[in-house]
This record gives sequence, C-alpha cells and structure tokens, in this order.
Amino acid sequence: MSRNALKIVCNPYAKNLAYYFRNECGEWQVLSESSELSRQFFTRATMRERACDIIEKADEIYNRKNRGLDIIFEGTSESFDYLKKAVEKYKVRDISCKVGTSRIVVIGKRRVGKTTLINSIFNLLGCEAIQNEFHGVEMYSDATNNIQWYELKGMDVGQGELEGKIAEISNLCEEGVSKFVYCISGCNGRVEDAEKRFLEKMAMNFPELTGMIVLTMCYKEDSYKAADEIEKISGNYKVIQTLAQEYVAANRKNSQSVRIEPFGLDILTKYIFEER
Repeated sequence: MSRNALKIVCNPYAKNLAYYFRNECGEWQVLSESSELSRQFFTRATMRERACDIIEKADEIYNRKNRGLDIIFEGTSESFDYLKKAVEKYKVRDISCKVGTSRIVVIGKRRVGKTTLINSIFNLLGCEAIQNEFHGVEMYSDATNNIQWYELKGMDVGQGELEGKIAEISNLCEEGVSKFVYCISGCNGRVEDAEKRFLEKMAMNFPELTGMIVLTMCYKEDSYKAADEIEKISGNYKVIQTLAQEYVAANRKNSQSVRIEPFGLDILTKYIFEER
C-alpha cells in the first residue's frame, strides 16, 4: 500500500496553518472544511502551540494501520523543530517529516508593479528579500530560504512571447513552483485578448498550479469597476486588489496631499499560503 502525504504550510503573515493532502494523481489539494485539521484549533495556531496535537490527529486520520505518512512542512526552521520533536515522540509509528519551500512565480506585462509587490510582501513579513538569479529568472527569498518568489521578466503580448513564458513556467514547475500570481495594473484595469489566451493556456497546461490575478496600484476609484470586469473573464482564478505602497497625490482644491494606505497584501498572502 502506498504512503499518504500531508503538507503543512505556515502563513508567515497571519501565523496561521493550512493543510494539503496529496491525491492519487500526485496533486496537492487543500483539506476540505469538514476535515478535523481544518478546525480553528489546528489552523489558527503555531507549531509551538499545537505540534503534538497536529501529529496526533494526522496519525489518527492519515496513518491508519501504520501504513506510513510523509509530512512536508513549509515554514520557518524554528517551527519545523517543534514539528520534528513531536514526530520523534511517535517512534513506533511510521511518520516522516521534512522541510519544504513555498515557491511562487509572478507574471505580468512590463511596469505592472511585480517587483514592488514582492518586496512589499517581504517588508510585510518583517524580513529583507534576498535577490538572486535562477536560470535567467529573478528569484527572491528570505534568509532561511523558506519562501521563494520567481519574477518573470515583463512580457509583451505577442504569441511567441507568450509561448516562451509558458516554457519558463514549465521549467519552474519542475523546481517545485506550486502557485502563480498574474499581475494587472489597476490604473487601467484592462486585460488584452492575448492575456486572456495566456490565462487560458495556464489553466490548460498547469491545472495543478493555484493561480490568482492581482490588480496592482489600485489607487483610483474605478479600480473596483475594473476588478468586477476582470472577475467576469478570470475563470476559476481569484481576483485580488492591492496597493503595495502608500500612494500620495496632490489635492488641487485645497493644496493638501491625499494619502492612500497600502492594502490587500494580507488578503493576498492568506490566499497564497492558505487558499482561503
């Protein structure tokens, strides 16, 4: 009998936990709300608080008859240490655990704010983004390499360009990328036909990837209208509005500046790490 596999992902912003089960096709699926591990007791907690409870429940559900359970944890080294110690208490049970890395690819046309979005998320998490090149792709990671963001160069909308991006994403999938963020500028909020075709290709070629459409630079009132329009053509992809950095504009009527605080990054990180 084959071993079961469970993935535990820590949302580093909200300090919540999410659980994924590997199905017979080898795809990771977030646990349904009916699962006991989806209860707040197990999700709105840290490994320091709940590691032993989590292992006990995971063993009960996914390691019946001791057939074997492999656990992959994506989070900080400190949190993994708590998990590892909890697993060691179950020496008579066939449970293994290892560290994984959250890998996300960010795509979009030129000047839509991809780099700003990535750096702002790292700032939100209270850590500095370490930038390196990975096979011609810009990679951003934290000091412990728990999270890796891959930024594809801004693309044109020509057919050849889109095919090239598909090939790049295919290579990154082999490296363990499991999610993608497609960025659209909220300033104009318009999706070109070629971009629609690209998203259709993404859904067709990479059904295992969790995708989302992120409207960046949403400081105009009509950004909300643009979001509604994009949701109509987004298919199964979630649409999230964001403003990664504070926006300041002069008010011509009274000479005072108008400031809009950043927003949406917490919603984005929750969906990336918890798919909720």
